[in-house]
Amino acid sequence: DGWVRRVSAGTDPSKAKLRTDDEMMAVLKGTTKSTVVFFSNLGVAYTTRIHDLRVQPRGFGDPVQKLFSFNDGERVIAALCLDPSDPDMHSADSETAPPLHILLGTSEGRGYRMSLEPFSEVSTRAGRRYARPSQGEEVVQVSLCRGSEALMCVSRGGRALLYAVEEVSYLNGASKGVTLIKLEDGDRLLVMKLCGDDNDGLAVQRSDGGKVIPLTAGSVTLTSRGGKGKEVIKRGQL
Repeated sequence: DGWVRRVSAGTDPSKAKLRTDDEMMAVLKGTTKSTVVFFSNLGVAYTTRIHDLRVQPRGFGDPVQKLFSFNDGERVIAALCLDPSDPDMHSADSETAPPLHILLGTSEGRGYRMSLEPFSEVSTRAGRRYARPSQGEEVVQVSLCRGSEALMCVSRGGRALLYAVEEVSYLNGASKGVTLIKLEDGDRLLVMKLCGDDNDGLAVQRSDGGKVIPLTAGSVTLTSRGGKGKEVIKRGQL
């Protein structure tokens, strides 16, 4: 629900107090010199220092909206802890992806890769734009990426596509992106998974509460970016 707490390293995350119907999105490790960046579904990233977050051994924490200027319908979809001095976040030139960067995907099946470097420094309350979704479109996922993985894209309508993540364009700024998976009318990107080997994958479930379906990189044929992918279910949604 977009609440954040700063606690000591010895705190057991499983015992964290959560609001009703809320759930844990991320547990981030860092020092007071680190920054934490919150990525929103509307394509804006908000960065603050861990030092500037209140230490709260108890309670729910603070709503992120209290720290930044969120728009109506805007919510946090991912959070990362960054060290601006980390050499893996930097590349020799702006056209080359650094060893560690991000991959983002939108509900319309578009996305791209980009540097973490612009988001490691503290932002204003208005944040920094990292994506430009169209009207009715939103960013569904932001993931750390090294560029050597295979990318699995799964649609709500029940299709899975696997290809080398290096096929996804590396861009220098906010954009509409390229097609990650071709979607039928009314379908949307549900989830992405970066796979390091054939055993990596995820589990999906029919929206009607049906059986859990495991999807591994070894069970989906490696193909090219922008296709429709493999049919996981014939009817219904995931």
